[in-house]
Amino acid sequence: MGKIADTLRDAGKDVLVYIPVMDPDVKTNGSTKARVLRFQLGGEEDLNTWANHSIKSSPFDEAISGNQMLKDDNLRIFESLMIKTCAGQIANEKLLASLREEAFDLAITECYDFCSFGIFKLLNIPVSIAASAVPLTDTIGDLLGVPEPFSYIPNMLSPFTDEMSYFERAQNLYIAPQWKNFHLQIEEKENELFRKFHGEDFPSVRELAKKTALAFINSDEFFEFARPITHRIIYISGFAATTSPKPLSKAIKEIIDKSVKGVVLMSFGSLANSTLMPLHKKQAFLQSFSSFPDYHFVWKYELPERDQDIFLKYKNAHPLSWLPQVDLLNHPKVMAFITHGGMNSIMESVNSGTPMIAIPLFGDQEHNVAVAVKRGVAVKVDKSKITTDTVTNALREVLDNKIYATNAKRLASMIAKKPFKPAELLVKWTEFAAEFQDLSNLDIAGRDFSVVYMPLMDPDVKSNGTSRARIIRYQPLANENTWYSVSFKKDPFDDGTDIMTDENIETFQQIMDDVCEGQISNKQLLQQLREENFDLAMGEMFDYCAFGLFEVLNIPARILTSAVPFGEGHAMLLGVPAPPSYVPSLLSGMTDDMSYSERMINLYIRYMIYKWVAKGLPRQNALFRRYFGDDFPCLMSLAHKSSLMLVNGEEMFELARPISHKVIYISGIGVPEPKPLDEKLENIIAKGEKGAVYLSFGSLANCSRFPLEKKLAILEAFASFPEYQFIWKYEQPENDRHLFENYTNIHPVKWAPQVDLLNHPKMKAFITHGGMNSVTEAIHFATPMVAIPLFGDQEHNVATAVKRGVAVSIDRKKLTAETLTNALRQVLNDDSFPKYGYSSIEMRPKQAKRELAKADRPCSTERRMFGTCPQWDKSTGVIYTLVTSYQNLSMHLKHVVYMPLMDPDVKSNGTNRARIIQYQPFANESTWYRVSFKKDPFDDNTDIMTDENMEIFQQIMDDACEGQISNKQLLHELREENFDLVLGEMYDYCAFGLFEVLNIPARILTSAMPFGENHAIVFGIPAPISYVPSLLSGMTDEMSYTERMINLYIRYIMHKWIAKGLPRQNALFRRYIGKDFPCLLSLAHKSSLILVNGEEMFELARPITHKVIYISGIGVPEPKPLDEKLENIIAKGEKGAVFLSFGSLVNCSRFPLEKKLAILEAFASFPEYQFIWKYEQPENDRHLFEGYSNIHPIKWAPQVDLLNHPKMKAFITHGGMNSVTEAIHFATPMVAIPLFGDQEHNVATAVKRGVAVSIDRKKLTAETLTNALRQVLNDDSFTKSAQKLAAMIAKKPMKPKELIVKWTEFVAEFKDLSNFDLAGRDFGFIKQSYAEEVSRSTTKAGSTMTCSVTALNLALVLFFHISLSTSYKILLLAPTQGHSHVDFFGRIGDALIDAGHEVVMLIPVLNPDVETNGTNRAEVIRHRGKEDFSDYYKLNIMGNPFEDHGAAMTSDDLELFRDLETEMCEGLLKNEELMQDLRARRFDVAMTETFDYCGFGLFRVLDIPSQIVATAIPIYGMLDDLFGFPEPHSYVPNMLSSFSDEMSYWERIANIYSYYSAKTINKSILDYQNALFRRYYGPDFPCLEELGKKSALAFINSDEMLELPRPITHQIIYIGGIGIKKPNPLTKELAEICERSEKGVIYISFGSFANATLMPLRKKEAILATIAKFPKYQFIWKLELSAQDSQLFANFSNVHTVSWVPQVDLLNHPKVKAFITHGGLNSLTEAVRSETPLIVIPLFGDQMHNAAAIKKRGVAVLIEKSNITTVSMTYALGEVLHNERYAKNTQRLARMIAKKPMTANDLVVKWTEFVAEFKDLSNLNVAGRDFGFFKYFCLDIVAPAVFLTLFGICVFVKICSLLFNRVTVSVYVKTKIE
Repeated sequence: MGKIADTLRDAGKDVLVYIPVMDPDVKTNGSTKARVLRFQLGGEEDLNTWANHSIKSSPFDEAISGNQMLKDDNLRIFESLMIKTCAGQIANEKLLASLREEAFDLAITECYDFCSFGIFKLLNIPVSIAASAVPLTDTIGDLLGVPEPFSYIPNMLSPFTDEMSYFERAQNLYIAPQWKNFHLQIEEKENELFRKFHGEDFPSVRELAKKTALAFINSDEFFEFARPITHRIIYISGFAATTSPKPLSKAIKEIIDKSVKGVVLMSFGSLANSTLMPLHKKQAFLQSFSSFPDYHFVWKYELPERDQDIFLKYKNAHPLSWLPQVDLLNHPKVMAFITHGGMNSIMESVNSGTPMIAIPLFGDQEHNVAVAVKRGVAVKVDKSKITTDTVTNALREVLDNKIYATNAKRLASMIAKKPFKPAELLVKWTEFAAEFQDLSNLDIAGRDFSVVYMPLMDPDVKSNGTSRARIIRYQPLANENTWYSVSFKKDPFDDGTDIMTDENIETFQQIMDDVCEGQISNKQLLQQLREENFDLAMGEMFDYCAFGLFEVLNIPARILTSAVPFGEGHAMLLGVPAPPSYVPSLLSGMTDDMSYSERMINLYIRYMIYKWVAKGLPRQNALFRRYFGDDFPCLMSLAHKSSLMLVNGEEMFELARPISHKVIYISGIGVPEPKPLDEKLENIIAKGEKGAVYLSFGSLANCSRFPLEKKLAILEAFASFPEYQFIWKYEQPENDRHLFENYTNIHPVKWAPQVDLLNHPKMKAFITHGGMNSVTEAIHFATPMVAIPLFGDQEHNVATAVKRGVAVSIDRKKLTAETLTNALRQVLNDDSFPKYGYSSIEMRPKQAKRELAKADRPCSTERRMFGTCPQWDKSTGVIYTLVTSYQNLSMHLKHVVYMPLMDPDVKSNGTNRARIIQYQPFANESTWYRVSFKKDPFDDNTDIMTDENMEIFQQIMDDACEGQISNKQLLHELREENFDLVLGEMYDYCAFGLFEVLNIPARILTSAMPFGENHAIVFGIPAPISYVPSLLSGMTDEMSYTERMINLYIRYIMHKWIAKGLPRQNALFRRYIGKDFPCLLSLAHKSSLILVNGEEMFELARPITHKVIYISGIGVPEPKPLDEKLENIIAKGEKGAVFLSFGSLVNCSRFPLEKKLAILEAFASFPEYQFIWKYEQPENDRHLFEGYSNIHPIKWAPQVDLLNHPKMKAFITHGGMNSVTEAIHFATPMVAIPLFGDQEHNVATAVKRGVAVSIDRKKLTAETLTNALRQVLNDDSFTKSAQKLAAMIAKKPMKPKELIVKWTEFVAEFKDLSNFDLAGRDFGFIKQSYAEEVSRSTTKAGSTMTCSVTALNLALVLFFHISLSTSYKILLLAPTQGHSHVDFFGRIGDALIDAGHEVVMLIPVLNPDVETNGTNRAEVIRHRGKEDFSDYYKLNIMGNPFEDHGAAMTSDDLELFRDLETEMCEGLLKNEELMQDLRARRFDVAMTETFDYCGFGLFRVLDIPSQIVATAIPIYGMLDDLFGFPEPHSYVPNMLSSFSDEMSYWERIANIYSYYSAKTINKSILDYQNALFRRYYGPDFPCLEELGKKSALAFINSDEMLELPRPITHQIIYIGGIGIKKPNPLTKELAEICERSEKGVIYISFGSFANATLMPLRKKEAILATIAKFPKYQFIWKLELSAQDSQLFANFSNVHTVSWVPQVDLLNHPKVKAFITHGGLNSLTEAVRSETPLIVIPLFGDQMHNAAAIKKRGVAVLIEKSNITTVSMTYALGEVLHNERYAKNTQRLARMIAKKPMTANDLVVKWTEFVAEFKDLSNLNVAGRDFGFFKYFCLDIVAPAVFLTLFGICVFVKICSLLFNRVTVSVYVKTKIE
């Protein structure tokens, strides 16, 4: 029960464990997370009652066994204890009142008696659940009406299996009534108790118990004997057995190490004390142990010191008073377990794969051991037969025969891989019961016949941090006070609190190690967490333990979090540069403006941190390898798998530093909305003449523990400001009341609502320790700070706050009254402290959580954007762009695009919304053609890195610049625009000077290319040459030594270019604008942001800062349909099309002739593809294309539209950034031929991402292009990679348009984003690179560690990928029994295909009218075994189903049906080609419907290893033969009858008759088809029924919430509603009908099988007459009108006939009020799910049964088809429309179905996968399925007993008669004599 409580607590439930104490020796509460209330009986006599029970006093007594508990003495003791415990509770009104006040929603109780249910009634608890720590008891079975056939269901206290001999069954039959009688006695006495204390009218406790919603059973269906259950029985075993091993003690390790072959563990549990074992049995064990000298035996022996002399001579036997059982069982050298067979011990042994020798003592142990023996995991020794020989033989059997261990491991694997975990079932069903309370839908009629996981470190931290998530709190430290050994917990003002001392680091590391070990050694904790099946983990990083834990728990996605700012450890982990020259350590207390000595200190601190990592990492690596094996990966390498890092830092506040795209700043995420203060605090603040000041040192530092002199200093300082009120968070103010007595303006409070206080308008300052959360909250609410950092990151946070001008800092060692007074005076009196947090933080683009709208706040950005604030009424923006690229930067601002024209070939403006200003800066527009790549891109001289090309390019840029700044008219025109913001691309520095000349205050840099070297220089961002390639290099981030040398050279050339070009352009501006004009590089530094045309999911990862915003995809337009010409070209491609384009800069018609011919020759090699070539002047080269019918040159192509076309299979491109972006957006693989510039880089990246093949332009030949095309077109890995990349990009949290608009608006408002500036960008080489090289060497060391496990990482990734994506081949055999049957199998097939499996539907034609396949995704094989189907139409079912006796199956029909099924089967067997094809596919699983037995034989022929039965109708007769579940005719109606589960006497007689009639025809079908298979495959072919019994499961197209409840087994899975589609909008015609109705719509349909045109005229007239009586309703009738019907319907304006209706869509329309239906299962399910009440007119087959079930649920009115009259129809329709209970019942039922814990799709997919993996599920087979009638019902036992009883009566009567005659004669003689 404790485990149940903890699981529910983890699920966020408020749980109280109430424990009435019966056994005083049981001290545990069972739960570590729930609240606990123990109730103890009063007297000593009560406490000793349980001790007198024989199982407590003498468990090893041979007379005590499971059924010996039924002895009178034992029963009296047990009964007395139960009654006393019950009476003690219900008489205690105080106890009851206390519990009643809890107002519980649900109660769970163990069910040994019924007292609990009476108590629940007294407590007004609306719903209860029974639970059992032992297997399913007959008590719970009786309550829930579960059949308990004594022929194969052994009593839980018996030692029998489900395969009992005659005498065992007789004994089982004898035990059961005794146990029932015992419970009846307790029940009667408990009823008397409740009526005595709570009135004579108190209900029967049994009747209350019957209302229990569910029963949770501590058993596992794969271990337990298979038996009938109901849907109320939920098996949840796994709570007590799912623990994880911890390290063994030294003493036990020594014992294990001594053993040669291994160790045997022996324990008799917690109830049985081994010390009490008789001496001769102890000696028997010890003598047996001595026979195995190579093994050592560890015996849990409670008082070993008492019997030391017994053990002395047995050196391999070790008595220990306590054993860590789970830890030992999981040790690889433990070879066997001698156990008493308690349920927990059994399951722990099975889960660890340890075979057992089981010696059951009492209770359920006999049963558990019997199950273990049958499962092949144990050998049993009777406790009455414990001798040296029996123990020796059992040990030898288990130790030498490996089958026991093998069976245990297989069983453990099956249990571990069950589709639904116990915790999941427990929580979801509990929630379901709590919500719906009444689950009477599941009542058997026959029963009334006679996560947040928190390792706890600091005990002062009580908060969970969340009010919504589930919490798992765990104390990993043996002593919770360990945390107080950390220096800063003792005295934060002590100089020794410096965390960077070796002593403190060692203390902290040891605690972290202890915490880590405490978690990973707890197998139970790990199993509990593992069973949660987490998809993603977030963990904070103070060490590396969390990463190992995530790996152990198999959590696939991992995100690193940090409650402190981004620090050195994080940078090392993510490989982000952290130059010590300007990136201070978090522990240093310095800013990014460091002096020489500060940089030296920073370097030293960095060294200490790396030293800490270097020391701590190997220790934790060793921990994980000790517990999980030597192959456990390095924790650092696991840490590298983190997908992202969420940092509690605020980019507007934090010091600027390099980051990567993996670093996401989320400061403020936890800042709650402020609330009004309570009256007490409001009154305090109101007293302050000038305001209030708040003091808090957070949760870690306890102010009451401060040194006295510090407290006095603070008080003295506060006294200096009488005009302010001071609120001090002071943890124990009651201890120091004397200190505060004389200070009227100082108020100590134990706890304060910090956010609410800081938000108060009179709060003028905040005295804080500088914790990150406190600082964040202060800046959010614009409260200046006096900061006194104590330890950790607080120094850093405070230093940053001081730099930002929002705080004054005081060194904690220098805290005096004077220093605090001065600091307060500065903050309170100096107006220079800004209200930081008002604007930039609140309105930054990613902050959408809260908008401050206070009166003293300036106009919000949103209002300005729409022009309601004067400042923005005339606002305009400008995009300055070079027309060498296309930008589509759409903003909510009026904007101008200024275009200096450079390349005359670029005609586009890139925008259709902005105003355009074009300007030609060149005297000669052909200047641009001097650039080499404009002449011939295939020329070797197009290498832009040559001095000649660089000089030409620089000269062109200089000319363009001079052309603009020398034109005064142009400058005047632009200046008059009064731009507020500018966006400009950077190929040189001219733009920055132009922005300055135009006085544009806010500037954003843009780049149409990826982020490159020149951008890094402007923003001062590190670009390590070792892994950041130049844009012009064509290399990736994985460079060889030579490549890194080349990269270094290119970087040198780039800097040389800048060093040469920058002075020239500086000179230009100073010549035209003035000598004092600033350096252009310093102007470039003023850029607020850079918007980069790069995609972080595609680009090579590299360091960036918060100023770098990736906006790739901003210019990708929505694709449009192609024009007719292009569509026709693509349509010609048999396999698809390929598109070739080299962008806008390169003209293909200027290519060298040999390149053109090479391309044409390559294309000709692929005649099955059409090639579209963007060719600028095709008219000049028509002769080249004439002989190629599959090649189409076009002047211009709609590139996006083409790439989006489904038949576009590849894109041949130059690798321009836009082209690559569009290709990856539309998942089109590429053949890339880079020509110049950044194209080399883009292509290299695309190749690395697996979406492209690259060809060197110099090596472009027909052969190289052909090979590349063949690779891309034939290898689907390129397409898959492209699709994955496209999906990742599409699902990014922030869209590029959103980023650009919001960031642009942000910059326009705030302009200066210098908060983001890296301090190091202005450093010289010596100052910056010295420290950078030091950090780089460390990073390199970390990289080396990573490399060592790369292969292992890859292996793990492949393993998990394969294991998670196993695809099975599944065959569905779906004869055309009817449309709904084939559709049902089609839905199953689609669900399995959606789960990644391969499905084939074999559809043998039985009914030729059924043409549907049921699926549009599975492969379908339709098989017509013959052409003549005339016999099928002779079936009565094919007649008129609307006739009163139409469609009824006669005996002749049944015989004909048998013949048709057999004929269909033979048609399959005769088709040898089909059989060979199916056999070759090697299916893993097959499914078939069971109207006959053909499928089972067919699967045997096809060698399919596992099979599942599926049925489109409810459970019917054949299934109980196959699966052996009970079919009580008293309340389980035959599926073809119209009875419910409440039958009259005559109905029950008819039910029995119909049941055995169906059996007769089934037997006939079986005989015919057995003969058929033996004719084709020999006389030894197995019986088809026996093959059918090998079916693993049965999927039933019923919903347990709709269906009549009945006994089932674990093999029966209800999947009703599978594949029901989501509703779509109605067609226009139907929608108009619905809208036309005044009160609603009634829908009429009789399904797909019954043609309503065949309905007799009188019945149609009756329905139409009824319709006429409801003129305010519109009626939609699915009916194909005949000519006669057209005339009949003409006079009814409110009825609309349609030949086909989208039923699901219509039923879900809100105006549909009722559904008149035939009662097909699909129609009923769809109606209920759509909350539509029904009128059901069943026609034939299972429809009568379905109608009876749905009527019982109160959602339908039933009309017999023979009673379709105006009267009956009018009544039914009026009842459904006007009686609200039908709608309410339907709504409730729909909600119950929607909220069921498992969906039908999940059930089908997970159970099918389970069957495919394990194949043989014989564990679930019910033993009784093979029993004959007499044996099944124990009549062979009852009959002799009855005979003997009758014989005895006869003998007794005869004797009495003789005696009477003799007495009569004697009397007569005596009378005569007298």
